[in-house]
Amino acid sequence: MKRIDERLTVTRRDVVGLALASGLVPLSSFSALGQDEAQVEVLMTNALMGPALRPIVEQEANVKIVDAPFRTVTDSISRLLVPGGTTRFSVMHLQVEVARNPVLGEKAGDEKVSPLDLSKIPNAANIADTFKNNYIRRGDKTYAVPGTFGFDTVIYNASEVPEADPYTNSWGMLFEDKYAGRIAWFDSALHMFLCAGLYLGKPNPEKMSGAELNEVSDFLIKKKKNVRTFWTSFAQGASLIGNGEVVCAYGPVVMRASLEQRKFPVGSAWCKEGVLSLVSGGIIPKDAPDQDAAHRIINAMIGPEYAKRLTKAAGYLSCSKLGASLISPEAAKRAGYGILDGTVKHHGITQPSNFNAWVEAWSRVKSA
Repeated sequence: MKRIDERLTVTRRDVVGLALASGLVPLSSFSALGQDEAQVEVLMTNALMGPALRPIVEQEANVKIVDAPFRTVTDSISRLLVPGGTTRFSVMHLQVEVARNPVLGEKAGDEKVSPLDLSKIPNAANIADTFKNNYIRRGDKTYAVPGTFGFDTVIYNASEVPEADPYTNSWGMLFEDKYAGRIAWFDSALHMFLCAGLYLGKPNPEKMSGAELNEVSDFLIKKKKNVRTFWTSFAQGASLIGNGEVVCAYGPVVMRASLEQRKFPVGSAWCKEGVLSLVSGGIIPKDAPDQDAAHRIINAMIGPEYAKRLTKAAGYLSCSKLGASLISPEAAKRAGYGILDGTVKHHGITQPSNFNAWVEAWSRVKSA
């Protein structure tokens, strides 16, 4: 396969923005917001508020959005749980199965988030039945509704990795010797232990015993010699692939989408062990300012206009049942909508109950 000599450097703006030149509606096509618009700060994967998507939300919700820099879901949860963390952001968009227990707390009254008024989120009526278990609820109150879903897998330079390479169907590309020195891992205990656990045959790695966790830790320490570097932000991970520093990396869909927008030959593995799937939803921190505006933002993010443009703009998929119907069947298959009908094997990302042990084990891996 022909190599591409021109290297690409992907900036944070590429990932956050995913240029309007992708053929999506330009900013100028949206009418100016009303003079009474509220300015609200949100925290979510930044691509969800890139310039092809933000105008939709700002217009429909009549707000001016400031999106804070996003790192990882665990970092976002930590920012919510610290003293004063419930006051800063009007909306947070988090992986629901990771956030569920931390945001609810141990018992009623411990919630770090406000219950949602679903009468202010009419687009929730279109959320696909597939996601009925991905709401965050306690009693008769709803604290989060599913908004977007996606998956993490191995992404790779398709001009360097043959399509017939068996590792394009496995997490093994991140661990085995074939691409030694040209591999990038995600600096995340949760994600790296989950994918390594699946690769080692653990059907539910989030439930690993202490002995199994040590087994996976020892495996990662052994395979670390093959790793060139760790990435901490989506932009950094995409740049490592795009500039040729690495051939493959742990890759969320937003990294793949950013490279596709730049016409880079990026591939993604349909891992036989299962890609790591995630469902994210909007929550309103307990003491958030302007909660009416927050409801309007959540409603816009599960509306048809946002759903139609989401996958092309950011790589993620919509939890609205309208999502797949608004793009071509070929684009839906490429995007990963096969997760919904079972044609793509997947395993949901869930935070383990003994997560502190995972963090300690990951520290051992990094320092080894």
